[in-house]
Amino acid sequence: MMDMFRGSLLWPMTIAIMMMLAQQLSGINVAMFYSTVIFKQAGLSTEGASYATIGVGAVNMIMTLVSVYLVDHPKFGRRLLMLLGLIGMCISTVLLVIALSLTASGNQWASYGAIVFVLLFVFSFAAGPGAIPWFFVSEIFASSARGNANSIAVMVNWTANLLVGLSFLTLNNILAQYSFLVFTAFLAFFIFFTWRYVPETKGKSVEEITATFEERKH
Repeated sequence: MMDMFRGSLLWPMTIAIMMMLAQQLSGINVAMFYSTVIFKQAGLSTEGASYATIGVGAVNMIMTLVSVYLVDHPKFGRRLLMLLGLIGMCISTVLLVIALSLTASGNQWASYGAIVFVLLFVFSFAAGPGAIPWFFVSEIFASSARGNANSIAVMVNWTANLLVGLSFLTLNNILAQYSFLVFTAFLAFFIFFTWRYVPETKGKSVEEITATFEERKH
């Protein structure tokens, strides 16, 4: 397993790990696990928050199906979908913080904005970062290394998922309506990393992708 962090496998493994971290540190599972808490914070009633949470799940399901089409569409590469999704999520978190801040100041209409921005956040995730990291892991490694790469990727993904899930309520208690700014910062970093270092993998051989890695490292 340690061979995955040596020689020619080190950089692809770094990319794979970063893509898994991008998926989980985006805050998506906060939106899924704690959406009812977020909507109540936005001023919705318990019943209203429950309905909005159902809407979040519905958007995620629909866009996951749409992403199957987008991934194979000739106009959309893996890298582009990942970037667009991350950018959409980053913008959504900023708008959500603004909406929650306005709600805390007594603006009741802002609560509807909070619902829209959470839905946009989930929409953006499902369109790209929800599936694309797994495509990267399967496409940047030769078949001989793919099994170990997937094992490490799954471990990183679930570890990050656990840490975010366990820490959010504490984070929310400290930062309140500003808690999503933490995810804004993570998303901004991963947008830069993806733009600067992650190659397009769709329709390319492992050899072509490896050559692109060498170009993007400098």
